[in-house]
Amino acid sequence: MSSKNAILGMFFLAFTSGQVQAEILFEAFYRIEKNGRHTGYVVQRVSSDGKGHKTASTYVRTKFGDKELFSTSKSVAKAGKGTPVESVHSSDNTGAPFRIAADFKDNQGLVTFYSSKSKKSAIVEKAQPAPFPSAFLFYAADLPKLQHDKKYNYTAFFEESGRTQVGQLSVLGSKAPGPSGAKNILHVLNDDSGQPVENFIAESGEPLGSRSEVTGSVCFWVATKEEAVGTMTYPTGEMTSLFGDLPQGKKNPWSTLRGFDSSALIKSFQTWDGNRSVSSTPATSEVLPLPLVLPVRGL
Repeated sequence: MSSKNAILGMFFLAFTSGQVQAEILFEAFYRIEKNGRHTGYVVQRVSSDGKGHKTASTYVRTKFGDKELFSTSKSVAKAGKGTPVESVHSSDNTGAPFRIAADFKDNQGLVTFYSSKSKKSAIVEKAQPAPFPSAFLFYAADLPKLQHDKKYNYTAFFEESGRTQVGQLSVLGSKAPGPSGAKNILHVLNDDSGQPVENFIAESGEPLGSRSEVTGSVCFWVATKEEAVGTMTYPTGEMTSLFGDLPQGKKNPWSTLRGFDSSALIKSFQTWDGNRSVSSTPATSEVLPLPLVLPVRGL
């Protein structure tokens, strides 16, 4: 293991020490493509410790030319209320590894930013209270209550920036029936950084995939690790450090469906026009009100 990965491994070991055996609630592999070319993959898991906490863990690996970059994120929230407990986000997307760690107590957060290649903290800041971490957005949001052509503001703690920020969700169209035996899929636009991303989400919060008009990338669920990873690196050490074991990708609404092509389903949705936000005028002459507050159902 390289010194870079050893440092990241120690960070995750400290974060996960003392955790009890978790029940896996959701786990899936995703393939990333751009203009039909394989450019990366995502591994995602949501688990419960059975003692009031839920954890969302995500590994992302992308390819730029001959170089591969990665990021990892682990976020813990209180079951039910959904409020943040702790999180850690690491990445080498800047050319050198860095880490952002957050700890919440009594609804007050303390965020530590670690400089690249160093285990010593560079900056420590307080975080504003947040109702939930961004990793749990689609689980916390009461998706069935969202109405087409309306905008919903939300506040969340964003693990990758270490800050509490405001985002906005919009439903782009009516619910689309999934394949036989699967849940309906919502086509939702999420804008939290000025670069809106289309998300395709089951009503219960499980992500089928996403699409970005800004980058031209499509991320979609696949049944096997091999489909997601392709010829790219699959670092078992980093996976074990993050997830505690090697993910199997079988705990999701689509793994038992034969011949289900999530990529074709996602691409069949009418493309969002990146030059506009959700229509400011509904089918009737009624003018839309200001953005609503996102309804939350908790975790």
